[in-house]
Amino acid sequence: MLQDLLHDLLVVDEGQHHLLANGDLARAERMADEALSVSAAEPFALIARAHVRTATRPPEEVARAAEEACQAARNNPFELLDEEVAELEALTARRRAVTR
Repeated sequence: MLQDLLHDLLVVDEGQHHLLANGDLARAERMADEALSVSAAEPFALIARAHVRTATRPPEEVARAAEEACQAARNNPFELLDEEVAELEALTARRRAVTR
């Protein structure tokens, strides 16, 4: 179930996450919240939520979500998430630069 929820959030089409690329922000937020309700500390779910919040929330919420996702990914030695963490950090930095 968790994999199904995250698939639509994390599959990338032409450089953007699928639901975000389609502009389906409300559905993306619901799916990210549902994924976290299934597995609250799942790094992939936290990364997905951070990507969604980048498109839907103010910069301070984006920064908190990104930090939480990056910390969960770094604390999970069983998943290789270095690329996802780097992508999320770059996305957050771009968002901060645009909103300043």
